Amino acid sequence: TTAIGFEYFAEQGVDLAVVEVGMGGKLDATNVVHSLASVITNVSLEHTEVLGKTVLEIAEKKAGIIKEGAPLITAAEQPEVLKLFEEICGERGSEMFVVGRDIRYRRLRHSLEGQWFNLEGLREVYENLHIRLLGRHQLRNASCAVGAVEALSLHGIEIPEKAIREGLSKARWPGRLEVVQRRPLVVLDCAKDPKAAENLSRVIQEEFNYNRLIIVVSISSDKDIPSMIDSLSRAGDYFIVTRHGVMGRAADPAVIAGELKRNSKPYEIVEGVGEAVERALEMAGEGDMILITGSVFTVGEARERWFKPPNEI
Repeated sequence: TTAIGFEYFAEQGVDLAVVEVGMGGKLDATNVVHSLASVITNVSLEHTEVLGKTVLEIAEKKAGIIKEGAPLITAAEQPEVLKLFEEICGERGSEMFVVGRDIRYRRLRHSLEGQWFNLEGLREVYENLHIRLLGRHQLRNASCAVGAVEALSLHGIEIPEKAIREGLSKARWPGRLEVVQRRPLVVLDCAKDPKAAENLSRVIQEEFNYNRLIIVVSISSDKDIPSMIDSLSRAGDYFIVTRHGVMGRAADPAVIAGELKRNSKPYEIVEGVGEAVERALEMAGEGDMILITGSVFTVGEARERWFKPPNEI
């Protein structure tokens, strides 16, 4: 499918393509391209059965996308990871730019409509940029994106500021802190690993206002369920545990329930995602918030309540 995608890009005369790896990077099918710039937003424990059991092992796999002479833009924070990236960039004659060091941002304000921020990039200073995506971590992602665009100038490709501003303001990411209803407030987020769940829990507590948080959750069985539930338990007041419909992938709700019991959190089990969402809406008052999370599959099923699937439009 990767080869088919590249062939299609060629047929359509695509000038620039943003290509995301499927898993890791070093051995991913997408890594046949010689990119003009590489972006590694962060490194955390994910797909450990394939990529490695430690953050450093996973970082080495991700660093496989760094190409000879092509700059790396990263928002990774771990000192040992940054040291590894620097060594690999040095070996390949590639510059490395780090968010927080070479690219700096400052958030000005935020609301359910998005975030506004200033950014000191690699070449320019941008004031009052706007993104619709919620959560401070999305400012780090946006900083990586601007850094990657500016890095193209090393190859003689100049992207005007107007295009950067428009690109940021038009960016959409369904299922990532996506507000689909206001009263009660309903938010969808595909957090599917410990780092994402930790970020989600922090953002919910710091940036949303609600009386009670009801979390609808289903997690795939190959994930670090204890760590994810530990994070979500710090934010949630009541949990509705369900099972997404991808055959053989969803964790038994009893496993998730056991982790909630360990965290002394009240819960109930509702077998189907659609039914679990309806139960949450039935329970929630106007001032409450419902968060639906744990898996891309869970959010995809839940989203159908508010948005028809493409083949049904």
